[in-house]
Amino acid sequence: MAVLEKTFFAHRKPHGMPIILQACHEPIKTKSMEGGGSGLSGYGQAIKALDYGLRHINHPSIRVAPLCDYRTRSILCGNAPILKIKTGDKTFEIAVIEAEEENGSPFIMLGNIHQDDYFGFRSYRSSNTNHLTGGRQGNYLSTVMDEKTLVFNLALVELAKMVRENLRPGEESLIFHGHDHITALATALAGKDGIPTAFTVHNPAFTTTMPLDSVNCLGFGLPAEKYGREVDLLALAMECAGRVAAPSLSYANEISRDDFEHGPKTLTYGTILGRRRRSGEFPGILNSLPPEFIFPAAGQAEKGGNGFRVLFANRLAPQKGYELLEGGLWLAAPALKELDPDFNITVMADGDNESVKQMHNLAVHVNGFHYLPYSEEAMFNHLAAANLALMPSLFEPCGLFAMTAQASGVLALGTRVGGLRDILGEFNHFRDREDFLSKSPALRNLEDALASSYLRLGKYGLFFSKSSPSDSLSPTGFWQGFLGVLRLIKAKDPGLAELRDLAQKHAREHYVPQRMAKEYLERVYLPLLEEKK
Repeated sequence: MAVLEKTFFAHRKPHGMPIILQACHEPIKTKSMEGGGSGLSGYGQAIKALDYGLRHINHPSIRVAPLCDYRTRSILCGNAPILKIKTGDKTFEIAVIEAEEENGSPFIMLGNIHQDDYFGFRSYRSSNTNHLTGGRQGNYLSTVMDEKTLVFNLALVELAKMVRENLRPGEESLIFHGHDHITALATALAGKDGIPTAFTVHNPAFTTTMPLDSVNCLGFGLPAEKYGREVDLLALAMECAGRVAAPSLSYANEISRDDFEHGPKTLTYGTILGRRRRSGEFPGILNSLPPEFIFPAAGQAEKGGNGFRVLFANRLAPQKGYELLEGGLWLAAPALKELDPDFNITVMADGDNESVKQMHNLAVHVNGFHYLPYSEEAMFNHLAAANLALMPSLFEPCGLFAMTAQASGVLALGTRVGGLRDILGEFNHFRDREDFLSKSPALRNLEDALASSYLRLGKYGLFFSKSSPSDSLSPTGFWQGFLGVLRLIKAKDPGLAELRDLAQKHAREHYVPQRMAKEYLERVYLPLLEEKK
């Protein structure tokens, strides 16, 4: 009987081309779903770009996500394969539904046939409670595994087994690729069952825990002295996956240091990842952008006209640094008004109710400051007229907003942390910097001007001077740098225009999904298969 012939087995490839199952917890919109944009977070966009890139270099890849719309379930569940998932004394029937995105990309949805919207995981941008938030434990956030998360993970593994059973022996292979903590258990279980596994650590500030006895009931046999009574599932996946990756080289370096202490005290993430990095099993591979982010449909308006238009589009989370803007805006408003009476600073982001309330309050009391909920369409429209994109993150695995801004021809200003170091083009050494500056008098003059503005030049953007992981950005440093770059924008510094054009050219060449896909093939997927021979 034909199975999954619209997705996993739609275009069967010869030996040496593994099928990649991309496990993600965020729902994916089908063609029939209402509303503009994909609704995905940066994590979801990165997986989407990887999937797109693999398929466009003729390599089979399918994303598997939870069903998020009961109307789609009622329409599509008719002939779908059913997975029977047992947990304790309960049995759940999970439909495997083949679907297509609006752009025609195939994917699979997993849905409970007896309960509408059972999984219902939501992205950071939803006000709904989800598994990316929870009680603070030490220096990271965790939440305890609940029933629907467990069922989703078990269904992912059963689906992988179904695909494996339908492979052509000796001609086809399967790799299970998990992403972050909600699919961490499935990654570990798939590996235990002999399926080659990859795992990308997008954000180690969030995890899920599960009682040791419950984990061992699934066939692991983990020692309590190493894992504790509550198993950190992100740490488990980091240990068990055949290959682990990070979404940028600089972030891989940051989180694989022995002093990176996120995770349980007996098994910190830095300890695990440092060991794997030293053995060549933890590459940093810069994310790509989906094609619609590289070449957005929104028209290009004149960048800010004679004034400045600043956009901050991200989550309202402390790690994104929005509090640096919020905390001093009241005091800085007169200086901003003096620079440009019609200044426009827009924060476009979603967050918890209290953070949103504070943004609305600022918008009411500070002329020139605007707050909008996030949407992809609105972001592209605002980038079309913006002349500065702001990313003062405290830590940043990659930096999708800065990448999107560069592709749209908008200058990006950010901190020297994580993926932003790669995206904004931090110089590797003195000769690297001199080679870059020697090509343009305008850029050398720009660097001289930046020195007095608490800013630092990169190959593709600007950095706040004091903003590295070991030297965090202060409110004073933020405002000195922010006002400094606005003065250069007002003066129409030719070096800024040249830097912006260099960044856009780089973005449109380097952020394409095919580049990311080729790197994952060469550094993650193919080495996995070699080890299995």
